[in-house]
Amino acid sequence: MFLAGHGDKPATRASDIRKGNVACCPIGGTNHHGKLSAAKKNAESNKEFGLPEQRKYPMPDASHARNAKARASQMEHRGKLSATDKKKIDAKADRVLGK
Repeated sequence: MFLAGHGDKPATRASDIRKGNVACCPIGGTNHHGKLSAAKKNAESNKEFGLPEQRKYPMPDASHARNAKARASQMEHRGKLSATDKKKIDAKADRVLGK
């Protein structure tokens, strides 16, 4: 974690993290992680989704696969996702991750 605007200095104070004074990436203090636009999401084939019939949990790469596993776990714990659907998402994510 890096302090916003401080280049390579690590965030050492919890107050900086709580106040949001921490940049996700050291490149300009902005988030450069991949996000799918609606156009890219719609262009993907159904086989790239954890739940293809609903086109939910897109997994075009390893980053999205890890995120899908985490979100599926959260939704299962909240009671908004069945154990069967979570297993489908985890299986697809594991294939993308090469596990």
